[in-house]
Order: sequence, then C-alpha cells, then structure tokens
Amino acid sequence: MAAPVLADEVVEAASRRLGPLLPLTVRVSGLLLLGGSRVTLARAVDVDDDTLRAVLDVRSTVPGRRHPGWLPHVTLARRLPRDRVQDAVDVLGWDDPGLRLVELRRWDPDAGVVTRVAPSGPVA
Repeated sequence: MAAPVLADEVVEAASRRLGPLLPLTVRVSGLLLLGGSRVTLARAVDVDDDTLRAVLDVRSTVPGRRHPGWLPHVTLARRLPRDRVQDAVDVLGWDDPGLRLVELRRWDPDAGVVTRVAPSGPVA
C-alpha cells in the first residue's frame, strides 16, 4: 500500500495477517497502464478471498493512504514512454500464468530499499 509512512505496528500486522497465507499461488491476468505521458505497465493479479480480506484489514489501519481500495498487480515497467507501450505488450504475449508468492516485502521506491516483512514459509 502506498502511504507517506508505514508505522512499525502496521508492518507487524501485515506480517501476522499475511505471513501465514504464504506461500500463495495467484493468477496473473489483464494488463494495466497507470500514469500519464510516462506509464507504469503492470499485470493485474487475482488473489483469493482470504488474502483480499487480510490485506484490506491491514490497509484499514494505515492513515494517509494514497489510493482508495487495493489493486493487486505485478509491475513490469516504470516510466515507460507511452509511445513504447505496444512494443512492451508485444513482448509479453497473452497467457495468464500462475505466480507463486513466497515472501512479503516492503519496497520503498524513494529510498530504493526492500525490507522483508514476512519470511518465506515452506514451499511445497
């Protein structure tokens, strides 16, 4: 979730609520274009109801969230010039692959830091 600050309590709640759900298999589906003249190209991710509930429960405790709701996705490209989107789409193909999520991380794009929130569970 995008917010100016994530308190330690929120990160701990995310670990408690989402950690036990890992590993988790999701389906990667439709394409998303987010932005203006430069876009973020992403694929939507279908998650199960338990995961959705857990995420929304944690989100509800975060003040100053930048976006309403939650749009699960996998970012494929950032700051992509709009006139290059079709080239990127042509490379991706059309399959909706499964994706195995094994770890919860927090990414701070401003600081360029990735922090492990919930470690990998047993992978079957």
